[in-house]
Amino acid sequence: MKDLVLASLLSAPLSPGQPLRVGVELRVKPGWHIYWRNPGESGLATWVELRPPAGWTVGPLLLPGPEAFDMPGGIVNYGHSGTVTLLLDLQPGPGPTEGALVEGKVGWLACTDALCVPGEAALRLVLDADGQGDLAPATAALPRPLPAGARQPAAPGRVDLRFAGAKALRFFPEVESEGLVTVEPGGEGALGLILAPGAPERLGLVRVEAGQGPPVWYEVGRSP
Repeated sequence: MKDLVLASLLSAPLSPGQPLRVGVELRVKPGWHIYWRNPGESGLATWVELRPPAGWTVGPLLLPGPEAFDMPGGIVNYGHSGTVTLLLDLQPGPGPTEGALVEGKVGWLACTDALCVPGEAALRLVLDADGQGDLAPATAALPRPLPAGARQPAAPGRVDLRFAGAKALRFFPEVESEGLVTVEPGGEGALGLILAPGAPERLGLVRVEAGQGPPVWYEVGRSP
C-alpha cells in the first residue's frame, strides 16, 4: 500500500560554524499511526539514518511526546498520527556548509486496528542559507524538563509528581524502563512512580493535560 506515510527532510537556516537542526517530517494517512521509540506492547520504533557531509556528525534523534493507541485484545501502543516531525542536530565540520548534501532514509511500521504495513523512504536535502521548512513548531513540541515544584518529596524507590491545575496525567515509559516502573494514581494532577531495582536514570515522559491548549510532555528521571 502506497502513500500511507509521506516523508520529507527539512532544515533550519544555516549559521556558519553552528549546529544545524534538521527535521524528518512524516505525514501519516488518516486512520493510521506509526510508533514512538518505545512502541508499547507491539509494533516497531520509527528509525532514521542520516549520512551527513564528510566531517559532520549527527546527534541523537529527538522525538515529540507520543499518543497512546488502545488496540484489540487490550494491547496499548505508543506512537504518532497525523503529521509528526522528528528532529536531529548536525554539527558541521570544516569547510563550506551551503550546498552540502545530507542523505539518508527513514523507516516505520504503519498500523490501523486491523493491519500493519512496513515502509521506508529515501531522504535527500541540499542545505542552503535560508533553510527549508519551519522547524519551530516541532522544536516547541519536544518534551520539556520538569517545571519547578512538580517533583514532590518521596521515599527512596519512588518518584511523586504533582502539576497544579492539571486535569489528566499519563506516563509513557522509556524502552529501557518498560516493566521497571509502576504507575500509582495520586488524584487530580498527581501520580506516583514506583521504581523496581534496575530502573534506569531516564524513566520516561509524563503527559500533562490542563484542559486548555494542547497537552505538554515532560521528561522524568530517576533523580532530580
